[in-house]
Amino acid sequence: MRKSSPKALTLVVNADEIDTSDLSGLPDELLRELSVSQADVLERQILEVMQALGGSADLDQVLIGLYRKFQIVQKRRFLQNKLWRMVRKGQIQKPKGERGQFHLERSKHRRKGRRK
Repeated sequence: MRKSSPKALTLVVNADEIDTSDLSGLPDELLRELSVSQADVLERQILEVMQALGGSADLDQVLIGLYRKFQIVQKRRFLQNKLWRMVRKGQIQKPKGERGQFHLERSKHRRKGRRK
């Protein structure tokens, strides 16, 4: 008689249906196994708040959004520095001429004329 080997369970899911950036609702056991830093979590939360605000926000709106959505209170200076690091990484944009505003997508406005 042949020994039966355990069958592997294969789950076929469309890759577009799985949002790996959303860590909410995952059990603590799984979260401990992930290689996600606290900075990554905060960046995801900031991006989520900005998306909820229509893709554009100033520092005050991000501070309020983080509290209302995640019950997180950040220091103003710390969050300002984090936003600028995200600009340098290309995660968000800071258009010239718009004081204090950060955007998820590049502004579609182009200057008329040539750059010198």
